[in-house]
Amino acid sequence: MSARPIPPLLALLAGLALSASADVITYESAGERVTVEGLVLADDEQGSVLFETRDGRHHIIPGTKVFERIRTRQEVTPYTKEELKRRLGQQLGPRFRFVDTKHYLVANGGDRELGREIATLAEKVYAAFTNFFRSNVGFKIAKPRYPLIIVVYPSRGDYLEAMSARLGSVAESTAGLYVASSNQIVVYDPLGGDAGAHLQRLREKDSAEAIALAERLHQQIMATIVHEAVQQVAHNTGLRRRDVLGPAWVIKGLAMYFETLEMETDDGWWGVGKINRQRRDRLRALFPNQLVPLGKFVIDDKIFLDQKTADNAYAQAWALTYYLAKSHRARYVRYLEILNDRPPMTPYSPSERRADFRKAFGKSPQELELEFRRYLQKYVVE
Repeated sequence: MSARPIPPLLALLAGLALSASADVITYESAGERVTVEGLVLADDEQGSVLFETRDGRHHIIPGTKVFERIRTRQEVTPYTKEELKRRLGQQLGPRFRFVDTKHYLVANGGDRELGREIATLAEKVYAAFTNFFRSNVGFKIAKPRYPLIIVVYPSRGDYLEAMSARLGSVAESTAGLYVASSNQIVVYDPLGGDAGAHLQRLREKDSAEAIALAERLHQQIMATIVHEAVQQVAHNTGLRRRDVLGPAWVIKGLAMYFETLEMETDDGWWGVGKINRQRRDRLRALFPNQLVPLGKFVIDDKIFLDQKTADNAYAQAWALTYYLAKSHRARYVRYLEILNDRPPMTPYSPSERRADFRKAFGKSPQELELEFRRYLQKYVVE
């Protein structure tokens, strides 16, 4: 999931802060006076700021709401995991227990074993992602500045209650999300709440069907963790920047490129970049006449936001990423670098998107269309 919409007054953000010195900002939020400490990533002439607090969250603070801004001489230091546990515990409540691994902090409100399983899976995704880009692409991977947080709600009902305030009715169509502004993955225990009660009733009638359903629900959440963890790792290791607005197809396509990761193997990247059968099957139904022309696809994110077209958009994003990563790997990496070089939180116009695509790949999206379709015909859809 991308960051929340940016107010027009932040369209002219000047650039990244050069100093790591901490700022203390006091501002009005929901009628209350709030004081936060952290790093100003960018600001504008009206005094509005893009602010990163010590837990890694990004806040957009309008200049009209700022009471006081003080630059200190102290370096910004992220919260420790113990400090994060205390803060998350206060926010989420006593039902949540913590699983602490090398890179992750899982706040688990669901089954105890599920929390450990999610943490283990996320670490495997982290290892696969960083090893793949370091070993196969030569991309310089940065160490995450903050612990990577995953919140597991006790049930889907609890998840929807929490996420509906942010997403509205769209939350119903999700099984989990990476929220860039909070830098957290949010999922739920698929066997908790009403789902668990339904499974118990079903188990009394048909235990085999109940077991099969429980496994499907569990696998859905595990697949969601892989998809969202790729986005979280990408945004915390330098491959993508959270404060830069980029095309939706890029990060979503990258996540699906890793959905084929084989988790039964040791840490590494075995299976990454194989044919994604789920996305390929959807692509076959679209090919060739229902594919969105590349000239439109790379500049317009609307099809990802419409529930009627989202599945098709995801399939095409995977296909385009697969094609570029296999056939134009060096140029694809260059494209990611170009996207990261953009100024923070500035609108990304269609003309700029086309220009950056051409700069990276040496051709416009329209000029690459025929080659893309021929590649799909030969290596993917047949």
